[in-house]
Amino acid sequence: MPKPKSNPSREKGKGKANASASTRKRTRGASETEKGNKKRRKTTALNKAPTQRLNVYVFGANENGELGLGPSAAEEVIRPRLNPHLSADSVGVVQLAVGGMHCAALTHDNKILTWGVNDLGALGRDTTWDGGMVDLSDAEDDVDPERNPKESTPGEVEMDNVPNGTIFVQLTAGDNCTFALTSEGTVYGWGTLRTTDGATKFQPDIDIQRTPALIPELEKVTKIEAGCNHVLALASDGRVYTWGFSDQDQLGRRVLKRRAGPWAGLNPRKLRLKDVVDIGVGSDHSFAITKDECVYGWGLNNFGQTGIAENAGTDAATVIAPTKIDGLTEVSQIVGGNKHSIALTTGGDCYVWGRLDSSATGMDLDALPDEGVIYDRRDKPRILSKPTPLPDLKVSFIAAGGDHSLVISQGDRKPYSWGFNGNHQTGHNVEDDVETPTKIVSKSIRDKEFVWAGAGGQFSLLAEEVVITVESDESDE
Repeated sequence: MPKPKSNPSREKGKGKANASASTRKRTRGASETEKGNKKRRKTTALNKAPTQRLNVYVFGANENGELGLGPSAAEEVIRPRLNPHLSADSVGVVQLAVGGMHCAALTHDNKILTWGVNDLGALGRDTTWDGGMVDLSDAEDDVDPERNPKESTPGEVEMDNVPNGTIFVQLTAGDNCTFALTSEGTVYGWGTLRTTDGATKFQPDIDIQRTPALIPELEKVTKIEAGCNHVLALASDGRVYTWGFSDQDQLGRRVLKRRAGPWAGLNPRKLRLKDVVDIGVGSDHSFAITKDECVYGWGLNNFGQTGIAENAGTDAATVIAPTKIDGLTEVSQIVGGNKHSIALTTGGDCYVWGRLDSSATGMDLDALPDEGVIYDRRDKPRILSKPTPLPDLKVSFIAAGGDHSLVISQGDRKPYSWGFNGNHQTGHNVEDDVETPTKIVSKSIRDKEFVWAGAGGQFSLLAEEVVITVESDESDE
């Protein structure tokens, strides 16, 4: 997904409800004033926080602490490794979000932890470090002695500007930004967004937001998803808000810069789409699934990543407004990477489309379909413009990174991956790219069953559910 450009040494990160209500009975004979007060004291939660604790495994690039293993860890982790700073029994992570070069985790006790690159405020906390001595006696090979321990180790986001009692239910992360959804349907964010020219803005009057700030235009939101430099929010009424930068038409709406200024897109606005039940994003493109099972795509389309065949493959190709994707039905999850996308159907089929020559789609180039393939001048397959199912693969969860992908298989819940493998972000101990879906094999995960996967620019995460038994102390009577 994401693609930060802030530091030459950090250029690898190119690339993310049940309603409940509390009620109380009225006392017979209570005055109207008392009844009114009780009514005002009622609270209604639009979204429910997850409770299942997770163990988190990490692998891939770690030069800038993206894996959250601390300052003494190696700059690259080849096989999945359990992150001891995120253990299920002590920390209790219940939900994760992966950005280009940073991550965020929601814990069972309503804390938000972040780690990775914080050049532009994506971690939501002060990571100032004077470069003092760090004990590297147990360090692995090729460790940068100047790695910031406050960035490379999960730390708690500062909540000074967040009201007491706020309950968080979901996180999402972009290139240099993080957003958090609350149980009441409000959204907080921090970090910044960037134009293709490198200008940074969080909101029209704020360049970089270092700690969580409320996004005032949003309410009754049930899901949020962030691309590199744009964000989608799904509201309970089936409408979708978008905001950020729209250099590649990833907002799905016309931004009148002449009338409202260059930062007009930073204010959330509704799309014309209605009855939306789910959303998804890629680096610079977006998706929506409607109640009638139609799937829409928009944004950058230079490799056909929106799923729209028209103009796919031309350098400046974009899809300006939400457009129906042909051939996709019964989709339960949809995600995008940098130049490719993946969709999961209710039956477990995994559809892929987009750039072929990076192996990001996982398609066997010797067994491509007869339709939907765009070839380059040398007659080499370049783009798969039509969503096409991967053969012999049934999955329960999908994730897309910069130019690699991960899925969790149905039944045995094992991780499979494919794509660009320059930093072993696929979890395979091979030097070449992984062309087709391949099971990740490692001693650390041999007997594990996974429920979630996440992919950043050059790294990946896996999560397994863990049952925590709480022992109660019994005193003798």
